[in-house]
Formats: sequence, C-alpha cells, structure tokens
Amino acid sequence: AYPDSARRSEKYYAQVDTFDLAEGQYLEVLKIVGDPPTDKKNNPPYGESQKLLGSLYMTKRQYTKAIDAFRKAQSVGMDDDNVHLSWGQAVLQTLDPKDAEEEGRRKNADALKHFRISVEKNPGNVQGHFWLGECLVRSRVPGDDPGNKKLIEEACSEWRKVLKLDPKNEEAKKGLERISCP
Repeated sequence: AYPDSARRSEKYYAQVDTFDLAEGQYLEVLKIVGDPPTDKKNNPPYGESQKLLGSLYMTKRQYTKAIDAFRKAQSVGMDDDNVHLSWGQAVLQTLDPKDAEEEGRRKNADALKHFRISVEKNPGNVQGHFWLGECLVRSRVPGDDPGNKKLIEEACSEWRKVLKLDPKNEEAKKGLERISCP
C-alpha cells in the first residue's frame, strides 16, 4: 500500500529542496512496494517514485543514477514525454571528451531516441523539439555530406517547431543561426 501521506511528504520535501530527505522518502516507498514491485498493483507508486528519483538525481547532477531511475520507471509504464526528455538530457550529460568516438556516438544515438519519443508522446513539448534539434546536429559524421544535410534539415525543422510553440525562444533562434538554416 502507498499511503497518501507519503505522497504528500515526497512533494513537500522536493518543494523545499531538502533533496536528501526527498530521496530517503522515495527510497522508503521503494522498500514498501518492492524494487522491482512484486505485486502489479504497486507499479504506479513504484513508477512515480522512480520518476521522481530520476528528477532528483538530475538536480543533483547524478546522471547515471537518473538514467537508471528513468529506465525503472519505464519498466512499469511510467514513461511520459518528460521522462524521455530528462532521460535524453541525462544521457547527454554523461558524454565525456575522453570517451572513444564510438561511445560518444552510441550515447548521442541513445539520447536522440529519447528525444524522438518525447515529441512523439507530446508534439507540444518545446524542450523535446529543442533537444531533438541539438542532438541531430551532434549526430553529424565528418565526410558524410548527404547524411549531414538530412540531419541539418531535420534539426532546422525541429527548431522551427520550437519557435511555432514558443516564438520568443532564443535558444532555438541561436540554433537556426548557428547552423545557417535555410
């Protein structure tokens, strides 16, 4: 069982920025419902707690933990557009210039997948479109002019969608200028 008082406590702790207390509350819920849950009726509180943990870990810049939490939330069907947006952002945060080029491309492709899912689930997700555009630009491969042209065209399209949804979005305007969108 997942008492309403626990849910209210979670939100309270998160709102007052007491991250450690919030994390402890989410972990306590996971102890109660099981990790993973042993009874399907506990999937909603499990998924919600994992989603909130993922957001908390993003705030604490613990990106690997955030990715794991989002993966667990998805495992029980808690994978809305914002979960995928945050998941993609967390993956990009794990990019390391010291990584082999292949590893960087793998991570970028993983992030790209989550941004695509985010905008599929919610075509009005401004940040989803913005980050999809960013990730498409990062996907270019030196020497692949036809492939790069397609990626740039799609990125420009995504940033134009951002501006339709949010005409004052300066980051999308900068993106269009940066890659000289037609």
